Amino acid sequence: MNKDVMKILEEKLFLSSFLDEKKCVEFYQMISNYLKNRSSLETFAKNLDDLKDLYEILNIDHKSMLNSIMIWPAIIHANKQELLYKYLVSTTVVDSKGFSARKDILINHPKWFMISLSLLYARVMFFLNEESNNVTRKSTITSRKVFRVTNDEFLISYGLTKEKLIQKYPINEEGLKDILSWEENREIAENLKERNIVR
Repeated sequence: MNKDVMKILEEKLFLSSFLDEKKCVEFYQMISNYLKNRSSLETFAKNLDDLKDLYEILNIDHKSMLNSIMIWPAIIHANKQELLYKYLVSTTVVDSKGFSARKDILINHPKWFMISLSLLYARVMFFLNEESNNVTRKSTITSRKVFRVTNDEFLISYGLTKEKLIQKYPINEEGLKDILSWEENREIAENLKERNIVR
């Protein structure tokens, strides 16, 4: 087990404060395996800092962030700007009780965020704007419809290829600003302003 990696993890993530000894060892080993031939320790440390900042902006606690990393270590190196906007647009995705499921998805199913931002945005905008679907923001935009459906399944169900869908609902600066203005994203938008973070 790489001692330098262990040192960075403890300094950045305070693992021993959140995980028991066995879980700490598992976490160290998992990250050591993940990092083999992947990036420098400096890049790794910077990416951890960026990920911590993102979770703070999203008001997601530290232990939940550790859970995300344990489930999908690649989240450490994910593009944090894109991850932020994927999270913001996902406020429309609801659970079985009609509540926003984005926090649960990021904590317990982070790999779903591998979907491209342009495709995620296009799918969400499709459900919000297509009158024939009779969809409201608080009703039936589920993780299955947005994150887990394949492009072929989407084509069969709605008659649109991935390319045509993205062409019909292209992501742009105006759209991203609109997402930030949604009521559900207001607190996050304020956090971004306070930190002077702009796209």
